Amino acid sequence: MQRQSVRVGILLVLFVIAAFGVVWRMPQYDVVEYAFYSKAAFFPPWFHFWPREYPTLSLGVFLLPRLWPLPYRWAFAVTMAGFLAVLLWQGGAFRSRSAWGIRLLIYLFFGAVGLFAQRYDITAAWAAYLALLAARQGQWGRAWGFSLVGVFLKLFPVIFWPMFLIAEYRASGRWRWDRAALAATVTLAVIGFQIALAVPHQLSWWRYFWNRPIAIGSLPASITVLLHSYRLGVAYGSWNVYAAGWAHRVASGVTVLSGVIWIGLFYAQWRGRLSLDSTVLLGIGVLMLSSKVLSVQYLIWLAPFLADRRLHPFFLLSYALNTIVYPLGFIIPGWFSFVVYLLAMRNAFLILGLISLWRNERLATTAQPTPMPTVSA
Repeated sequence: MQRQSVRVGILLVLFVIAAFGVVWRMPQYDVVEYAFYSKAAFFPPWFHFWPREYPTLSLGVFLLPRLWPLPYRWAFAVTMAGFLAVLLWQGGAFRSRSAWGIRLLIYLFFGAVGLFAQRYDITAAWAAYLALLAARQGQWGRAWGFSLVGVFLKLFPVIFWPMFLIAEYRASGRWRWDRAALAATVTLAVIGFQIALAVPHQLSWWRYFWNRPIAIGSLPASITVLLHSYRLGVAYGSWNVYAAGWAHRVASGVTVLSGVIWIGLFYAQWRGRLSLDSTVLLGIGVLMLSSKVLSVQYLIWLAPFLADRRLHPFFLLSYALNTIVYPLGFIIPGWFSFVVYLLAMRNAFLILGLISLWRNERLATTAQPTPMPTVSA
């Protein structure tokens, strides 16, 4: 056990060195933006300027590197490495779950080493995974609390709420609507707080996402470039696909399909055919694939949950293609023309991995169904 923990530590150090090497060699466009927001928060009057494309707690993450006596780009990288170390520690990688920690770092090496220290997505992955760990232990208040932290960092853990409702009902026989109501109330209160302070640009992060075009990494973009003529253009800080409205129609269809899949996942969980762990992982995957933005850093969200299972070749290929796209596709001359097709391959492997996981875990759960609890009078 101790030897395995040492291996986790060594792999963590190697990953951090590699990620810091990217910080040293490549421009840090997003980090420059984070640094601006951390300064703008203290423009008078204080805390009236909020990030236009990120939820509320992101500002707290952007302020943390200011505590380090380092240039902001390096302080930010150190802060993200610290979040990863905390995730590994709290996830048990240095104690009884070293295999999980090794698999997590392998996924990050394959798919995120080129951008890990340039994005803050590991913070949301940390909060989301701790929410699942708390739910596994029946600590439902902590589970909802960490999911709220994740929502205010990157929004995606909001899909945990119906899953937690179903899981607690199956465990106790009671529907805890009070927890859902409290989470919704806290969310509205925080949004209201931000609206009250950020008078010139209320809910700008929501409008930013709603109005932005179809990014090249999304599944709708992949379908569009394979089936229709298109052009690429830069807007909202990313490369996007334009196809005379065709991409948006594809995105609408993918959204409807994803809604049907989510209903199927919730129903399978309610009937005991999917565990909470499986529903969470599949739900995150469906959310990513249904979004009109599937940035390369979003695969960081999946990594802790994938690491609970044996390494899967489809996911490893998807993660490897992620690194080929960024940073390699953006720095090697002549490669960028292939990026949109490499992203389509990445998305295809991601879909194949999720289908394989659904088939395997659904069959395994169906073989030993969890009995429905008796609702007490």
